[in-house]
Amino acid sequence: MPRAAFVARMNARAAALAMGDSHFVNPIGLDDAGLYASAVDLAKAAIELRLRFPEVAAMAAVPAMTLPAGATHHAFKLYNLNALIRKYPGATGLKTGWTGRAGGCLIATATRDGRHLLAVVLGSPRVFDEAATLLDYGFAVSPA
Repeated sequence: MPRAAFVARMNARAAALAMGDSHFVNPIGLDDAGLYASAVDLAKAAIELRLRFPEVAAMAAVPAMTLPAGATHHAFKLYNLNALIRKYPGATGLKTGWTGRAGGCLIATATRDGRHLLAVVLGSPRVFDEAATLLDYGFAVSPA
């Protein structure tokens, strides 16, 4: 599929999810003129991902994995860059990121006692600490 068609589908799906404060101009989220996304919209996308593609969400909870050797490459180990996976009790993912314009970004998910929480931190040099603080607050508050 051509890149422009893929990006058009991304924006159409975002519109279907009521992500009105986001606009995509490339398929990978790197800095580009006209690209923007709100924390609320990223939370909507993360919820959709976890509901529609639980296998992808499950992979985001794995601290490290080894890909076996293939015909064209040696075996190599992949490490999850989400530090919460290794240090935050109940962390389940989900997406880290950094660009020069956006700074540090994190969509963090965690589960405790059957409660599933999500925190979005944008533009921070301390995304893991800030997400942990938000998740701690969420778990401390009684569910409605």
